Amino acid sequence: MLYYITGCSDFLCSFPNRTNGKKHNNNLVNVYINGRIIPELTMTFHESKGQCRFLHGNALRPDASLLARLIGLENILHSGKNLIRYVHESTTDSNKRFYCEAYVFVMVII
Repeated sequence: MLYYITGCSDFLCSFPNRTNGKKHNNNLVNVYINGRIIPELTMTFHESKGQCRFLHGNALRPDASLLARLIGLENILHSGKNLIRYVHESTTDSNKRFYCEAYVFVMVII
């Protein structure tokens, strides 16, 4: 099976460095695809650099086998439009949740 993934829709995402002057205690960003959390895509948010890095894989990209598993075995990514949500939960500001969303389009070629 071949997978063809088109670019994500444009989105702007920035998690606040500080909330009410307090530093974040939790620097994890969870990734949800079509409403399901994908633990292998969890990232760390680095305040000083303003960037996210994957915990699993090579920091810039997730493990290569993950895509095939999400499309094939687990049926989370499906042909067509898929919603990806990046969520950072603040533990310092009344447990507020910061997130941004993007769409990715997948075409499965058999």
